[in-house]
Amino acid sequence: RIVRIPDVSETGSVVAGGINSDKYVAIMGGGMSKNDSCAGSAVFLVDLSMEDRDSPGKIFGAEVNAGPINIVDTSPAGITIGATTTATPNGSDISNAIPAAPLVITPDTAFGIPWRGAMVYINDLEGKITKINLTDSTENNADMFSQTTLFRLNSTIDNARYSYFAMDAGIGVSKGQFMLFGSTGNFTDLGGREENMDNILYGVVDPDYPNFKHLNGQTIPKGKNTEFVPKALQGADAANSIDNANVCKNVTGSTDFANCIDNKNAWVIKLGKDSSDNMYLPKTFRKASASPTLFKGQVYFPIYQPPPNDTPCDQGSAFICVSDDECGYNNSAKLKLNTPSDVENPSNNACAFVRKGVLSELVIFADKLFANVAGPTGDEDTLFSILSVPGEIMQNKGGWRDSSF
Repeated sequence: RIVRIPDVSETGSVVAGGINSDKYVAIMGGGMSKNDSCAGSAVFLVDLSMEDRDSPGKIFGAEVNAGPINIVDTSPAGITIGATTTATPNGSDISNAIPAAPLVITPDTAFGIPWRGAMVYINDLEGKITKINLTDSTENNADMFSQTTLFRLNSTIDNARYSYFAMDAGIGVSKGQFMLFGSTGNFTDLGGREENMDNILYGVVDPDYPNFKHLNGQTIPKGKNTEFVPKALQGADAANSIDNANVCKNVTGSTDFANCIDNKNAWVIKLGKDSSDNMYLPKTFRKASASPTLFKGQVYFPIYQPPPNDTPCDQGSAFICVSDDECGYNNSAKLKLNTPSDVENPSNNACAFVRKGVLSELVIFADKLFANVAGPTGDEDTLFSILSVPGEIMQNKGGWRDSSF
């Protein structure tokens, strides 16, 4: 994502000069790394300023961040640096990386923004949602490059809650809360049917939007500071959990407004189960196949379900799961798509069957959903389109997309 943010001095403070001193940067995740398990666990700010001809493409803020903005890798066993071990019992055993694109909020993409620059939200492979301040705001003692862990998805190798895809976000019509939407699944093993797989769809509220606030009892310093890693680890470990019923409502199988999240900060849907968690219903082993799309108060999640057997060459099924943005309840039936009898589909958590294959991210144009389906043998079958679910009229951006960022 290319944005314009305030320039900083060698100490990391915003320089004087106002908007005329701002710089363009490209914001991107570190991606996957095969040589170093932690090399991709960072957010890169690439300086696009043409006036610095001696160091074109340098990492913006590298002097105070010791390179890119580091996103710590947690572990249930704790993290040892030198002679010091920081305990992270709520950590993940997944080697962290950031393959997903960042979600970036700027004054050009949202109304009522009181600062210059950008607020960045990034979901990493091991299931942390991190918020990074790249603005000139000092509200709540924020400064440039401040970061905090907004939520944890409790991802492990065992439950396979990997986060490969970017989130979407928007502001709800009823409550006016800023919410992030995402989904999990091991995209490198689409046919995987691990016994304890427990993928989820989720919506998370940021109650401090549009400002930054240090959370979890930790004010995390910039990356060059020797206290950065231990404080970032402690903050990540203490963050709200998607499996904590006190802060997150499980709305799996819910189809009515009475099951809204009330004053909680998140909703979650378990992909492989129905609302009763009936052990006799077939487990679907579903997982995300692309990023979600928010449109008129509905979140559209592309989902893949492996074939109900162990034959590696069989084709699985593409689904669209539709959830109300603020409450999470299931609106998939409103797409009016029929599910064949040979496709496992728990009745209380049903999603809309598209066809055999793997569904791409959904694009909205003129109230219609468009996507590609990888897998069909005929070219005419690879493009899928359907009328979207009727929803609320939202004006969050002022741009060509009127309901998400």
